[in-house]
Amino acid sequence: MLFVLAIAALFSTAHADPSAEAVLLLSRFPAGFVPQMPAVLDAVDSLAESARTDELALLVSLATHETGAVRSCALSAIAQIRARHALPVAVITSQNTPQLVAELTAAR
Repeated sequence: MLFVLAIAALFSTAHADPSAEAVLLLSRFPAGFVPQMPAVLDAVDSLAESARTDELALLVSLATHETGAVRSCALSAIAQIRARHALPVAVITSQNTPQLVAELTAAR
């Protein structure tokens, strides 16, 4: 728990590129163990706001391996980026579960 708080404190300061900061924070946690805390959810939201397709792999990983608010936030971020770039689900989910494909298709 102290590790999570230390990371949140480290990334609470402003940086030039919020999406790069978000990627750094989210990639520090092993798959399946991303904590459902405000700093993490804000990081996922900032990736959605950046609308860059570069982070889709990270968002798909979060949607695949996480649960609860982190997973919901990741699915929402993917849907926002897909809508902005008119990306088909197949481009994003070529190697993922049928359940994820169905959820992303429904989120469109």
